Amino acid sequence: MRRQATQNNAALGRVLVVTEPSGKENWYECRFDFSSPTELDRLRFSAPLAQPVQVVAVTESGQEVTRSVPASTGHDKWQGPSAQHVLVGAPWDFGGVEIEFASRRRASARTSGGTAGLQPSFRTFVADPKIGRLRPVAARRVVRFRWTDAVALDEVTLLNCLEPARVTLLDADGATVHREKVPATGPNGVREVVFEKRGVAEVAIELPSKAAIAELRFRWSGKVLSDWERRHPRLARWAGNPLVTAFGKPEIRYSIKLTLIACTITTILSLWVAVPVGYLLSRYRFPLHNLIDAILDIPIVLPPLVVGLSLLILFQFFPRSLQSAVVYEIPAVILAQFAVACAFAVRSMRGSFLQIDRRREQVALTLGCTRAQAFFYVVLPEAGRGMLTAGTLAWARALGEFGPLLVFAGATRMKTEVLSTTVFLELSVGDL
Repeated sequence: MRRQATQNNAALGRVLVVTEPSGKENWYECRFDFSSPTELDRLRFSAPLAQPVQVVAVTESGQEVTRSVPASTGHDKWQGPSAQHVLVGAPWDFGGVEIEFASRRRASARTSGGTAGLQPSFRTFVADPKIGRLRPVAARRVVRFRWTDAVALDEVTLLNCLEPARVTLLDADGATVHREKVPATGPNGVREVVFEKRGVAEVAIELPSKAAIAELRFRWSGKVLSDWERRHPRLARWAGNPLVTAFGKPEIRYSIKLTLIACTITTILSLWVAVPVGYLLSRYRFPLHNLIDAILDIPIVLPPLVVGLSLLILFQFFPRSLQSAVVYEIPAVILAQFAVACAFAVRSMRGSFLQIDRRREQVALTLGCTRAQAFFYVVLPEAGRGMLTAGTLAWARALGEFGPLLVFAGATRMKTEVLSTTVFLELSVGDL
């Protein structure tokens, strides 16, 4: 694992501070890169060394000049050729190092100390333009993560916290959402802190010396908010509602339009058939009465896919021109819905007519009304509520029809797609 901190430098171009494993156990290598050859004056360590430290200066031509800094030495003067790179190999707990350097051009840079693996050796380094010095600043540092739009913070992983760390979560207005103190992990320890907080716009992590942030997990809705959405968050939440987003799709609007039209036409056709058939089955006994009554139950008891397959097979016996005009076209949607919804409407109307007293119809006949007049002026008004029930039942059954539509009419976008097949299509692509 390797991390580095970089910052553009007007004079030196770029100064990099990198730490990475040096190959020895508990030893790490700190590397300073200069964009141009730089004359080194002094190396100063923040604390006496318990072990010797190896320092390697690499010139522009690639020549390496190696020097060993003895233990119990806090600094070491440097005299040698101009260096392009400086590598310092030291144990993980050696603290920090200053490098005094000289350049013919003015130096002005600010860069953050790098961390690598389980070795966060450095903190914050500042290049002083007057004396040319890289020096560490505060022992504890605050690392901030800011997002333009609020996110859901799931987890933060910290490394090598020899002292407790503090994590503060802030919202877009700067108010504190959550504050937590993270216990120390010990040398080379790993601590995973689970938050699962929503509406986080900034995370401030106060790290002790030599600690590092290994990972920060968060989730974002994926939608970049415009200026008006940030100014009016409540209106933006309403506009970003999944239902509003769904209505914005043309294929969804088309399926809703086709569904409403097809269900309404199916309801009208079902009532147009259910009223006379229900009246005949409730008032008269005629040959094939029981057969017709049983046939009406077939669409109700058959599986929906079998109903659609039966319609598809039935239209194989019709002329080719009729097949192409109906099958997998909008008429197939209405016909598939009608095949099932009509049976429910007939059953409902038959029950309504059976509840109407026959004597009222007979009295109308004795008063000179014809049978048609008695039906329209006496029976039909009495069956008004039954017609409303049958129409509602047929409309609802047509709305929820899926199997026959999928087999007989298909689920083609912007053509034969209705709401029931829209759910199937959206679910198949994982957009539901």
